Amino acid sequence: MMKEQICQTALSLFIQDGLRRITMDDLALELGISKKTIYQYFSSKEELIGQCVKEVNRMVLVYLKFLKKSRLLAIKELLEIRQCLELFIAFSFSSIINEHSKFYYKIESKQKKFLTQKVSPYLEANLEKGIQEGVFKQDLDVECCSWSFISLITSKLPSEYDQDTLKESIVDFYFKAITTEQGSDEFRLLSQDYLEEVNFDDLLKVI
Repeated sequence: MMKEQICQTALSLFIQDGLRRITMDDLALELGISKKTIYQYFSSKEELIGQCVKEVNRMVLVYLKFLKKSRLLAIKELLEIRQCLELFIAFSFSSIINEHSKFYYKIESKQKKFLTQKVSPYLEANLEKGIQEGVFKQDLDVECCSWSFISLITSKLPSEYDQDTLKESIVDFYFKAITTEQGSDEFRLLSQDYLEEVNFDDLLKVI
């Protein structure tokens, strides 16, 4: 129980402030325990980060499987997938955006592989469903569109622009490119519920 609590708290802190910035002292203070107690479960910060990577990936897959069983309409499902991946992106990419060591490059490489091998099939299935529903264009190359979606949400955005505004513009552009007129109307209606900033602590509880 304590090991899981340490990992969950560390994950939340890493997402908020970045991997390098958060120290084991910060984590101990947040948990209200000694640093020695943390080291009883994790021999180093690198080991703790590695466990957080595994936990993020596990949670993403659990949620994607849940969405698939929920049988949502394709556009709502894709919006849910995107929101779920905000957690993944915040930890796997945004939190290490200014890090240049081999350790952090290794994390980024591993997470990109996870997206293409594990997440992409769910995106492709979603696109196929949307084509059948008539909300996505019939001539879509689902594999190409899946890769495009992953590339868009993992891309490093110019720092001189407001990140949230730019991110929403990119998502809008993607949906306009793949939706039919019917799908575009559905997207406009449903996307209003997803405009608020993602609360990562709430997402961690849901997944």
